[in-house]
Amino acid sequence: MRPPAKDAAGVLVTAMSPTVHVAITLTALHAQTRHSGVVTAAGADGRTIEKIDGRPAAEVYDEWCDGAIGAKLRGGGDAPQNILGETTCFPLARQIEDGDGQTAHHLIHPSFVHPPTGAMETFADVREGETLLLMNAKEEAIVGAVGGATSKAVAWAGPGFERPSGAMVIYCAGCFLATRPHIGLVAESIRRGLASGGRGKRSGGTDDSGGGCAFVGGFTYGEQGPIGENTHANLMYNVLLFGEAKPAEAQLPFRQPSAEELARSTASALSEATVLKQMLAQVRSRHISRGCPCRISHVSALALAWLYLRRRPRWETPRWSRSSRPPPPPPPRRRGRRRSCSRSCATS
Repeated sequence: MRPPAKDAAGVLVTAMSPTVHVAITLTALHAQTRHSGVVTAAGADGRTIEKIDGRPAAEVYDEWCDGAIGAKLRGGGDAPQNILGETTCFPLARQIEDGDGQTAHHLIHPSFVHPPTGAMETFADVREGETLLLMNAKEEAIVGAVGGATSKAVAWAGPGFERPSGAMVIYCAGCFLATRPHIGLVAESIRRGLASGGRGKRSGGTDDSGGGCAFVGGFTYGEQGPIGENTHANLMYNVLLFGEAKPAEAQLPFRQPSAEELARSTASALSEATVLKQMLAQVRSRHISRGCPCRISHVSALALAWLYLRRRPRWETPRWSRSSRPPPPPPPRRRGRRRSCSRSCATS
């Protein structure tokens, strides 16, 4: 694991126990180019490429991209220069073999360039000695690739997912910024991809009349998923599919809460919301009082507060409430002088 960042505030973990089968894919939307090179020097932080093929990494990368970062590399002065916008369509990648034995790409997004040294920072880990490829995609190609990646995800999931009951998709925020004027077409492309492999499928091909399952999406900086192994990558596309219902014996038992339990739960949630607001205000005020820019996010602070609150014993559970919990076992009897058998028999 990487060491925590200097201004990191916490981690938020969400656990689900769905009653349907699930399948997840992580796909690159960019195409491979003819350019490649070996990382001959990498930074100690694991996310800095200092040299490629023995030359400053930024110079090599700029040549591969036909001068995409040349202005910031040569005219940026001594300070690190943000190149996220210039590199979204030109990510680096390592070529690997996924769990099915197929060739896949693990994308790495260059984020900053250091003009004095020619080093480049990235949003994913890099290793000295590995070979990196240059990937490329135009904005319209990214929009079109989403539908194909969605359709392939449904086909890969196999039996039980021909008619998905729903889907969650993660579309990288970098890709979103590059295709923001066409985000409606991206959503339509996802819908068609879900329909082509599932609920909207017809004998004649894709159903364009509104078929397909409902889906929800989000835009993140960095995506996690399986590419041979669980990994962190950039500028990728996640699809989490919900398929057919699991057999009844595979589902966790659940009892419908009573009105009284729901009322108690609501009151508890309201009190926790108040505590969360107070803790967030304290964290932010403490951060500002130290004289540094307040860069702590609401999500991070709320995550810390929630983790703190979850350490307290709670009554909510899907199986029983406090009133219906089995009574605790009786405390063990204190050891003392044992009563004689004769007295016990006499008194009985």
